[in-house]
Amino acid sequence: MPKRWKKKESQYMDFSRLILAHSRWKRHLRDAIEGGKTLDAATAGRDDQCQLGKWMGGEGSAYANLPAYQDLKVKHSKFHASVAKLIRQGLPYPRRRRWICSTR
Repeated sequence: MPKRWKKKESQYMDFSRLILAHSRWKRHLRDAIEGGKTLDAATAGRDDQCQLGKWMGGEGSAYANLPAYQDLKVKHSKFHASVAKLIRQGLPYPRRRRWICSTR
């Protein structure tokens, strides 16, 4: 997938910024789980509230006809669904840790 998709002649979508935001979010999730904090599965499971989800539902939808966009949309949605499932199931710490490490 390209790091930057052309929007207009002089504008680009910088995926590095969005990837970094998701990395930070995963770190927050890991820290919350390891610290025994409670997270809201319904909120975490929404794929339209993070920066990437908002972009995909807004100006990014102009790229909906591209296979890379469709692939990203599916993977992004699965990520959020997996996080919500993890939170709802309350997996024991070792399994949570393995899951978090596998999504890095």
